[in-house]
Amino acid sequence: MGNRILDVRDLKTYFIRRNSVAKVVDGVSFHVDENETLGLVGESGSGKTLASLSILRLVPKPGRIVEGKIYLEGLDLLVLSEKEMQKLRGGKISMILQDPMTSLNPVFTIGDQVGESIATHFKLKGAALGARVVEMLNHVRIPSPETRVNAYPHQMSGGMKQRVVGAIAMACRPKLLIADEPTTSLDVTIQAQYLELLKDLQREFGMSLIFITHDFGIVANMCDRVAVMYAGQIVETAPVQDIFYHPAHHYTAALLKAVPKLENKVDRLTSVPGQPPRLDQLSVGCRFAPRCSRADSQCNNEEPPFSFLTENHRCKCWHPIQ
Repeated sequence: MGNRILDVRDLKTYFIRRNSVAKVVDGVSFHVDENETLGLVGESGSGKTLASLSILRLVPKPGRIVEGKIYLEGLDLLVLSEKEMQKLRGGKISMILQDPMTSLNPVFTIGDQVGESIATHFKLKGAALGARVVEMLNHVRIPSPETRVNAYPHQMSGGMKQRVVGAIAMACRPKLLIADEPTTSLDVTIQAQYLELLKDLQREFGMSLIFITHDFGIVANMCDRVAVMYAGQIVETAPVQDIFYHPAHHYTAALLKAVPKLENKVDRLTSVPGQPPRLDQLSVGCRFAPRCSRADSQCNNEEPPFSFLTENHRCKCWHPIQ
C-alpha cells in the first residue's frame, strides 16, 4: 500500500421527505490507499451504492449529503462547485455501474461513448481521439477494436458491453475506480475473465479500486480489505483474511455462514433470519440486534461504538466474536 487516495469521514446521506427521513448512509467512515482494493459488502439496501454515489456527488433526489468529509488525495470534494466536480468525474475518479444494458446509450456508437470523456478531459479530436478510443478498447481486450468503434450497443454481447463500460470508466486513467457489482449480469465464465481483466488494468494503470459486491468469492479473489455495511452503517472493517477466518461482528459471521460450500451436502441453505430495518424508522441501539442471537438489553437500547480488535480490524458491536 502507499499514500491514501480516498478518506471518507462520518458521511451522512439522507433521503429527506415531508414526513420522514431515511438515513441511508449514516456516519460512514472508510479509506482507500494507493493501489488498494476495498471490498464493500452487505445486503441490498444497506447503503453501498449510495455511499459511492455520494463520493461522486451524484446523489439522486430527494437524497442529500447532510454531514461529513470526503477527501480525494487531500482535496475536500464537498466544498467544490459542480463545475469543479465535473472536471474530476471521469478524470481522477470514475465508476462502473451495475447494468451495462442501461449504462450505454443505444443511439450512439461505442466509439462515441468511449471517446466522450477523453474528448472532455484531454481535448482530443479527430484521428488522435479515434486512436485513443481504439487503444482503450484494446486495453479491455475487445477483438477488432477498429471495427467495433462503429458498432452500436445492441450489436454486442453482455460481456462485451461490460468491457465497453469499463473502457469508458478507465479512459482517462482515474486514480480511483468504483465498480458497483459489475459482474452481476455476466455468466460465471465471463465473470472470471472480467475480474482478471480488472486486476490487470488496476496494476497497469496504478488505480485504487472500491469493489461493491454481494459475492464473497469475488471478495476473496479481488480485495485487500473489506468493509461490511448494514442498515446504512459500516459494522466491521478488516483485511480480507481476517474477515474470512476471524469475523468479529455477528452480521459478518451470518453472511459467511450463508455462503454455500461445495464440500458440504445440506438439505437447506443457511440464511440470515429476519429482515433489515426500515431506514426511516430506526430504533435506538444496535441496528442488527433484532436479528442477532447474541443481542441483550444493552444491544437493544445503546448504539455500540467502534472497538479496535487489532490495529487494522475494527467492529461496531457490544459483544464481538472473540
